[in-house]
Amino acid sequence: MKYYKIYTILAILAIVFTSYRTYKYFSKNKPTPEAVESNQPLDDGTIKIDTEVSKDVNLHSTQVATGEFQETISLIGEVIADPDRVTKISARIPGRVSDVRFIEGARVKKGQVLAIIESPEAARSKSKYLSTLSRVNAIERNAKRTRELVVLKLAAEQEAINAESELKVQESELRADKGNLLALGIPVPDTTNSNSAGENSGRIEILSPLDGIILSREIVKGSQVDAITSLATVGNLDSVWFMVKLFEKDLGKVAEGDFAKVKLNPYPKEEFEGRLLYIGNQIDVGSRTVSGRIVIKNKNHMAKIGLFGTAELYTSDYNVLAVPIDSIATMEGKDFVFIEEKPGEYKAREVKLGRRNSSQVEILSGLASGEYIVDKGIFTLKSKFLKSTFGE
Repeated sequence: MKYYKIYTILAILAIVFTSYRTYKYFSKNKPTPEAVESNQPLDDGTIKIDTEVSKDVNLHSTQVATGEFQETISLIGEVIADPDRVTKISARIPGRVSDVRFIEGARVKKGQVLAIIESPEAARSKSKYLSTLSRVNAIERNAKRTRELVVLKLAAEQEAINAESELKVQESELRADKGNLLALGIPVPDTTNSNSAGENSGRIEILSPLDGIILSREIVKGSQVDAITSLATVGNLDSVWFMVKLFEKDLGKVAEGDFAKVKLNPYPKEEFEGRLLYIGNQIDVGSRTVSGRIVIKNKNHMAKIGLFGTAELYTSDYNVLAVPIDSIATMEGKDFVFIEEKPGEYKAREVKLGRRNSSQVEILSGLASGEYIVDKGIFTLKSKFLKSTFGE
């Protein structure tokens, strides 16, 4: 009997303790009327957030408006040299290379001597020019003297006409000889210098035609060359071409003059700025693409010929309604924005999206210019919207 009373007392104490703990738990976790009113979706789908919660979750709204929209199109391409800024240097005349004054990769200036060629043909061409020049000078003096004799009635008019006619023939031949020298890259002898027709009359200096870099060297000292032998290739690579392929579907979005940024595979952190300056006129039947040419500035000459990379082409459109990408909430395969109807009250609205770039997305329908949408802190609104949808 004694033990029975003890067990009864202990059971009563246990029931009282459990009841007290239960009361404390529900008292502590019971939501206040204010909290229910401030942070739960209303019957019409409006989500109401009080000021303190809004600050805690960093909610921010922005007004949407139409304006310029830049879409980026990613294109794969390859670096090539501008053909108008690259020159192959040939000998243009048979001879022997007596000196080479450049190495591959060297920077050269326009007019800089690259090589010396000793050429018997050059000597003969110079000799022929000097011989013709000498005849022209002699015939010119004779024609002048004959004209003076005609004036003094000591020679017939026909003699002066014949002398002047012969002078014109020789002058024509002299021009042809001079043109031949220039075409072969042989300097025209300076007749005012007594040493111009000396023992080195067959010596030809090969000059750089432009400022640039020696891209290749094909000769060594002592080489025998002919008229078509390539001596070197010189290129100015301060700007280069990045050749891309434009897909048929993108042709309506791009235009010559569009701004572009190019990233080359070896330098993923470097950007080369340029512009799309040419769009081809013929579709490649196999790939359904058109060639495009982006001219880029070759900073530090990092863009080597033949490198592959990717170009981001920026195309502009105007009067486009676009919003920040961070303002879009995707739920159950649909896209929504949260409209701020008034401070602290928000409502989800489905929208249809269009083009996008790295920071913005085009709105095709569901939103009007001038409305306010949440662009920061939408995770909190999304969570509350989903809770209301599932009836939680």
